[in-house]
Amino acid sequence: MNWPRPIKRWLRTREFRLFRWGIPALLAGATWLAFGIWLAFWNPYQLKSHYAETAGQALAVKDFETIRVASQRLLGLGIEPQRKYLFNVALSLAGLQREKEAASLLATIAPVEKPGYLPA
Repeated sequence: MNWPRPIKRWLRTREFRLFRWGIPALLAGATWLAFGIWLAFWNPYQLKSHYAETAGQALAVKDFETIRVASQRLLGLGIEPQRKYLFNVALSLAGLQREKEAASLLATIAPVEKPGYLPA
């Protein structure tokens, strides 16, 4: 390849053996760049639909641990309807024979003294 003269001169004066000391900084920069690109295109609603679908499929086959994990991750996203996800967690806990925890969650989303989440 025929390089222009200033580039050839610049390449001849470089000490490429010192390049290895810059590799960690280049890798760190590339990692931060990839993370920034991922963050720019990340959509929590796509993740919500994935976890909601997973919870629905697990509910159909009564896989209570999967329901619990998917519902807790939906709660962690902070997307509405939170009471529905709490109800799913309570159902999964009841299915896992953890009735005390399920009852306390149900009391939170459907209190006796005021209206709460209807299915609960």
